[in-house]
Amino acid sequence: MKILVVTGRLAENTVRSAVKDFADVLVVDINIAAFITPSLLKRTLQYVYHPYYDLILIPGLISADFSKLEEEIGVKIRLGPKHAYDLSWVLKYAEETEFSKTIPACELLASKLQEEALSKIIEIESKSDYKFKIGDLKIGGGTMKVMAEIVDATKMDKVELIKKIKDFIEKGADIIDLGVSLDASISEVQRTVKLAKSVSSDAMFHSRYAPTLPISIDTLNPDLIKAAIEEGVDLVLSLDSNNLKKIGEYIANKEVPAVRTLSPSPSPMLLKGRFRRHID
Repeated sequence: MKILVVTGRLAENTVRSAVKDFADVLVVDINIAAFITPSLLKRTLQYVYHPYYDLILIPGLISADFSKLEEEIGVKIRLGPKHAYDLSWVLKYAEETEFSKTIPACELLASKLQEEALSKIIEIESKSDYKFKIGDLKIGGGTMKVMAEIVDATKMDKVELIKKIKDFIEKGADIIDLGVSLDASISEVQRTVKLAKSVSSDAMFHSRYAPTLPISIDTLNPDLIKAAIEEGVDLVLSLDSNNLKKIGEYIANKEVPAVRTLSPSPSPMLLKGRFRRHID
């Protein structure tokens, strides 16, 4: 396919750098490419043998209608990307894409770009080393992982929780964190974790990096942490100096990864208040 890319004077170098040998470049006598009009392009095309081309790509930010000029010269005129540097990847899809008269090429191909980027990320992840795993998910050495918290998950019914998990997975979450309400019971935690685990093992809902989506539990209550581990939770999110002695050894024996939070140092004002209470 023979393609002619149209631009203005200021963007010429950027366009030529992006286009390389994939297309020819036509520079119109105007500084801002987005201000190119049909009449201006028509005058400039007098110096080019335009029947040689199958497609003319104009800047994606142009709002003018080039339909009449297209009919007159017998060559398709379509919107390219909004930004000149995107021409390098847009042109790769020229053979298989019907570009639009009204939608910039970068928007038209956004889903393809997303798929391409995700494919590269997955490839990097598959070849990467790792420090440890949470379930089947590699941690450290590869790509960044995203944890999504479901606040008060223990208060949700089955339909609501499944919908929330599915929504987070579709938005790119790699780990689902179940937030436990302060008044949650052991049975509620067991029910919630069991349901989340059943969803995470469903092939329809698996993450982009692992066949099973890891589930974490977020509570400081040792009894609730233990209940969650018994139901197969993959990560304990909240260990601190208060619950570590009570549940730490159990977590270690079960070989469940855990995140320890550091208790903040008391402020000078708080220390002063404590000192006063002792004196009183």
